[in-house]
Amino acid sequence: GALAFTTPPPSQMFMGATFCTAVQVHDDWGRRFAGGATAITLQLDEASPHGRLEGNNSIRLERSEALFGSLMVPHAGRQFRLKATTDNEAIAPAVSPPFDVTAKMYFEQSPTKVNVSESFAVRLCTKYPDGTRYKDQYDVTLRLAKECRGALLGDLTQMVDADGWVMFPAVCVDTPGSGFTLEAISSNTGMLPATSHKFDAIANFVFLQNPQTHVAGAPTGATVAVHDVHGKVVPVNAEVSLSLPAAASPSSEDSGLVWPGLFAAQVVNGIAECPDIPLSGPALGLTLQATCPANAAIQPATSSPFDRTARLAFRELPAVVEAQSELTVEVVVRDCNDEIMVLATPQVHLQIRDDPDAAFTGVQLCGQVTVQAVRGRALFSGVYFNTAVHKGLLTARCVDNAAISPVTQGIDARAYLRFATQPQGPVDVNSPF
Repeated sequence: GALAFTTPPPSQMFMGATFCTAVQVHDDWGRRFAGGATAITLQLDEASPHGRLEGNNSIRLERSEALFGSLMVPHAGRQFRLKATTDNEAIAPAVSPPFDVTAKMYFEQSPTKVNVSESFAVRLCTKYPDGTRYKDQYDVTLRLAKECRGALLGDLTQMVDADGWVMFPAVCVDTPGSGFTLEAISSNTGMLPATSHKFDAIANFVFLQNPQTHVAGAPTGATVAVHDVHGKVVPVNAEVSLSLPAAASPSSEDSGLVWPGLFAAQVVNGIAECPDIPLSGPALGLTLQATCPANAAIQPATSSPFDRTARLAFRELPAVVEAQSELTVEVVVRDCNDEIMVLATPQVHLQIRDDPDAAFTGVQLCGQVTVQAVRGRALFSGVYFNTAVHKGLLTARCVDNAAISPVTQGIDARAYLRFATQPQGPVDVNSPF
């Protein structure tokens, strides 16, 4: 005769769960055979993974059948088999169909936010249904989920310790990004993979070269890099957007400051060279902000303040004019190339003062002496000097933009003495006339 599993174990169960099975004694024609044995014993087959069978594994036969209840395999693994034997060597043993015992690993400690290249700790364990930790030997390997960019660095394979913990004391991520997840796998395929909560890996933009103060018309350059927490360049490829915060130049609209909104440059191996940022117009205290729209894990950076200046200049101002005679004065805004800045629209004010060495004071410039520049030109029509002045200094200055430097030029306003009355003929010596 031979033994046969009439109720085999479930094909899959969780570690620590109990199960039932039934074994009968059959004759050579597969029929239940009532004699020849008194008890049946179950154990794990030699080909099964390492482990043991717990529960009442030896049952007396009743009507040629043994019913086993509340059996348990307290180990994770695949392709376990039960072997049934009797106290009668003439009855052939039976081997059950294979079954898997699976266990779930849990992340007990995982990051929520980390810095690129900065070490962090991870801790896992496997638990029985009653919450106690599984302490048999198994290994765990950490890796980033397939959809995550970059790599996980460190000692990424660890064994469970005597208390049932799997510890990774120092691992790190080499690439900035959002929504990273860790995966834990084991060479014991009965240990189901575990996935951590999502976390972000943070890097920072820094300005390796800040924009320098310069005259409008000259190139505005900067160099931006992606740094890790140790100040080293992170060799990523991305796109950096440079923007001009509105607070950097409150009068930018009035001063003719032109900015395209966002200037994009490519970050190659962690560095973006921006030699010619399209910024025009004079302003003081400007700053640039570097952001990465496609990767919020790269933190923004703000450059050091810088100035972009221009200057006023007179166009064809005569050196000598007639006092109290109306004249036209044209003032223009010029850049570093001596070109007129057609986009500049500041308010320009004219004033006259005497040379400090001059004896006469009190000269005034009359008429409309403050006008709005249009396309870089301020035209003063119908202004005049109230009196004659020698070595006068005519100054044009910008009222609303200190980044535009004033201009001063010497000018004379002449008047002439004329005889209102004069003798009509010969006069006598010593006689009044």
